[in-house]
Amino acid sequence: MEFLEIRNEVIDLVRKAKDEYKNKLTSELLNKDIPPGKWWRIAKSISNFTKARDPPPFLEHDGQIFIHPSNKVEILNTHFSNIANIDNEPVISDNVTPLPCHLNEFIITEQEILDQLKILNVNKPAGPDGVSPRLLKDIAYSISKPLTKFFNMSLSIKQVPLLWKIAHVSPIFKGKGNPHSPQNYLFN
Repeated sequence: MEFLEIRNEVIDLVRKAKDEYKNKLTSELLNKDIPPGKWWRIAKSISNFTKARDPPPFLEHDGQIFIHPSNKVEILNTHFSNIANIDNEPVISDNVTPLPCHLNEFIITEQEILDQLKILNVNKPAGPDGVSPRLLKDIAYSISKPLTKFFNMSLSIKQVPLLWKIAHVSPIFKGKGNPHSPQNYLFN
């Protein structure tokens, strides 16, 4: 009988400690001076919110099961491209007057480039080019002049590099429905 009493007492103490800790975290969320990154870490830990970022072991599509990663990528890519609506151009009326400015009239200054490089979030991952935000921020003064020339040239010739049109896309399960169906995934 003594063991059961001690066990119950320990369970009650652990439950109270967890409640106190959760209340402490909740009160920290109300602090207006808390940095956004810390706020989100606390909010996620309290709510147990997690995103499943990995695709399932297999996907079902058109009555077939696909296991190989390249097949799953193709199925999700087809699904995401079908729902993205990027190929649908808006209908433009014939009687619209053109805007008075053109892209080649914009001039980007070296200070604007420096300002943007200084506020990069170093906790974000590198993009498709493999260059980390931390590196860009650390060498901001060295690369601001060449980047300024590059961006202004891109605007003047009205072209952007192909690499700028590439993105990392991660499938995120919506949290409901069949996890093996591509329709139950969002892209991020």
